[in-house]
Formats: sequence, C-alpha cells, structure tokens
Amino acid sequence: MSTDTYPKYTDEFKKSIVTLHQNGKSLSRLSGEYEFAFAAHIHAQTA
Repeated sequence: MSTDTYPKYTDEFKKSIVTLHQNGKSLSRLSGEYEFAFAAHIHAQTA
C-alpha cells in the first residue's frame, strides 16, 4: 500500500494535536473537531 493515499500533516500540526491531547482533550473530541481519526498518529508521537 502506498503512503501517498494518506494526508500529509506538518510536524508542527501533529505536535499541537499531541499537546492538546496531553492537556486533557479527549481523542473523540479532537477527532470531531479535526474531522479525522488520528489515534494512531497520537500513539506514534507519544510512544
């Protein structure tokens, strides 16, 4: 599978999402606000 099918997000954007999550925003709320499922991205950034 090609990774070209996935949206590309800047490191700054991903870090801001991780920070929001670490500061208490739930994954479901973030997912609703940003309209995509990114639990795997957060796990990759926080692991």
